[in-house]
Amino acid sequence: MNLCHPKSHLTKRNWLGSSFETRVKIAIRTRRLCRFYSPACSGLKTNMCSLLIKISIGRKQCAACIRWQTLLLSAIWRQRDMKLFGNYSPVFLEPVKVIQCEGYLLSIDPYKLFANIEELCLISSAFSSEIFNIMFKAPSWFEFGCTGRIVAAFKKFQSNICPAYQRYCLNYSNALTYLDKLRKYEEFIEYVKWCEMDVRCKRLQLSDLLVAPMQHLTKYPLLLKSILKRTPCHEDAKCLQETIKQVEQGIRDIEGKVKWLTNFERLQELQEQIYWPPIWDIDQRIFVPEFFKGMLSSQPCERLLASPLRHLRHEGCVTSIETTRVLDMYMFLFDDMLLLTKTNRRWLKKRTTASDPNQSSPSHHGGSRRGKEGPPFTVFKQPIPLDRLQVHNIDKKDAIGCGLKHAFVLVHISRFQQISSVYTFQAQDDHAKANWVSQLRLAKEEWERVLDKRNRADSRTTLDVGSIMSPT
Repeated sequence: MNLCHPKSHLTKRNWLGSSFETRVKIAIRTRRLCRFYSPACSGLKTNMCSLLIKISIGRKQCAACIRWQTLLLSAIWRQRDMKLFGNYSPVFLEPVKVIQCEGYLLSIDPYKLFANIEELCLISSAFSSEIFNIMFKAPSWFEFGCTGRIVAAFKKFQSNICPAYQRYCLNYSNALTYLDKLRKYEEFIEYVKWCEMDVRCKRLQLSDLLVAPMQHLTKYPLLLKSILKRTPCHEDAKCLQETIKQVEQGIRDIEGKVKWLTNFERLQELQEQIYWPPIWDIDQRIFVPEFFKGMLSSQPCERLLASPLRHLRHEGCVTSIETTRVLDMYMFLFDDMLLLTKTNRRWLKKRTTASDPNQSSPSHHGGSRRGKEGPPFTVFKQPIPLDRLQVHNIDKKDAIGCGLKHAFVLVHISRFQQISSVYTFQAQDDHAKANWVSQLRLAKEEWERVLDKRNRADSRTTLDVGSIMSPT
């Protein structure tokens, strides 16, 4: 049967009993995807990619034809992406295992670097194959490439695809940190250079390939949106929109968990880096009896920061202006409080010389209070609750009169509406100042809304309990 002939008779038996290549040609012909066929089409092997590339697409195409063709071509492109980050195993992972069997690079932990990349390759390959199977194993050739087949292909996206990608994404930041540590060893550098010379890397470095799976994941919604643009039917478009929402929700869940883990790891790091001095170091004017100092030598809030419910919103260096002195400080803005700390200059000098000198934040390079240089941060004053904080911006006219630049004022008001502290800070520039003022005001507003919801919930609970206990 000559499928390229206009009068080819297509029956259900021809469809169900035909091979994979024949079904593709039948679908192409019946959907009228092209007005012209290259003579090379007759001698093609069962190769979906080569078949669609060698077909010359006509200018006049129906929207449904363009839609399913976009899915097929994009699915092929997904397979190519999968093969790109699938080269981890033969190019990087398997050589490590062979070299370690010979007694070299034994200090390298492949899982810390590559995580579950082999699982991702298998799952991505199976998902691409499932797309092709659902598309080409339709009950009849009239249903080939319809919206229902597309929706069915992505029905199990959240349950089958997202969990594996979640495990990889959660390990990504740790993998980059581990990669930086391994680059200190010459043997590992030589091994990476040797692996990157492989043709399958396509001149990409190991760090570029590590991010490939996450880039691959974000392309699924773009694929569905490109199909949605070419779907004129309202009902089909509605089904595709629901599928897009489900896929995007799965990706947002992964992003949320990755952000939560990154924030929690940062809080754990700060908990080890921040030193809470005893009360007599904070206020040297107070007198504490000698027998009582043992009970007050440590602060009860030392383990306060690393809470799963706390979020670090902003941090950075500022200058505190006082009557008799000027202090270089480092502020941490959380979702519920503001923490003022003093930076250890010896620790800061050591970290900046060991890292990028252009990086203003000294806190992203690790470190602990156990070092010889002392704790990186020392608490300056007690934490300020955001609902007890007032933020005042100093405009340029008032700043010139006071002789201040890029300044803003924070006022701490107690629960009894007494002004307990006033802090005047100078930022590095106008942009940093505006960023601090906006972040402080936004955090204050959001925290007040949270407290308002809690108070309403508590009041409702109190009313419910009172109505139950009241006599009828």
